[in-house]
Amino acid sequence: MMLDLHRPPNEEELRRLGSGAIDPGTAARITHHSMQRLPRGSPVPWAQTIALASASLCAGLLVSFLALRSDPPSREVTPLAPALASSSPTTATAGMVIAAGEESRDATILRHLVQVAPHASVRVERAAAGQVELSVLKGSSRFAVEHLREHEGFRVRVGTVLIEVVGTRFDVATDGICSVVGVSEGRVRVTSGGVREAVSQGERKTFCPPESVRHGLSAHPGDEPGTELVREALVLISAGKELEEAATLLERYRSEHREGVFAEDALFHLCILELRRANAARARELAAEFRRRFPNTTRNETLDKLLKHVGSTP
Repeated sequence: MMLDLHRPPNEEELRRLGSGAIDPGTAARITHHSMQRLPRGSPVPWAQTIALASASLCAGLLVSFLALRSDPPSREVTPLAPALASSSPTTATAGMVIAAGEESRDATILRHLVQVAPHASVRVERAAAGQVELSVLKGSSRFAVEHLREHEGFRVRVGTVLIEVVGTRFDVATDGICSVVGVSEGRVRVTSGGVREAVSQGERKTFCPPESVRHGLSAHPGDEPGTELVREALVLISAGKELEEAATLLERYRSEHREGVFAEDALFHLCILELRRANAARARELAAEFRRRFPNTTRNETLDKLLKHVGSTP
């Protein structure tokens, strides 16, 4: 069917434009009709150019944002979507540091969207030939990654943690010692301390680098109770030393904060720790508890694979 650019938009189409639920053809027709309504004798000859650029940018953002999903758009609005759909994002290129001040800052990198939280910063290491590599320098950032084609990649580094993406939305935060990866759509692969682990939709996991210095690991303002216990234990485990002390810290967290925000992290890493200490029976016992308490996490797959080397899974 031929697109009729001259037919003016109706109220329903304008309402859909405001909500983002509009197809590219209708967006183009609204843009064209807006241009026709500009005064021909405008005292500023470049007024039409500005209007066209603004309208095209609006339509382009809507189309690009809808294209982020490989399946038909849902009527539900995720908490991430409004923030990443904000207007006038920066076009970032390799070597650029995206730094936010008092307000968050949005950027497009190739076909993808990035939102940097206030007082946070991200450096673009690579943005060419379908490959995007970013480094989170500080603070928290969110990423909306369009489904990747063959030979394309999207990677984010934060300290010694590497996150590899295949079409998803996720956020990364760092306190300068440990990193937290949360996924709101899809799935990512995280490599930390030489171990690769999957983080799936709805999951949020904590990772600590092996080179971290133990000084300054006490609780920070705003930390959840017991955070410093898990943080220090993960640093010790990643470094491969003082494993008995690490086990004591994790057991203490489980005792004092059984339903705490890091309950899953503490139990998972305690199980891994017991495997490293060759305590197979204790590891199977902890893995069984982990499966009962957290049946939907992909960490169960990781434990199953590790336990196969020491006998049948529980």
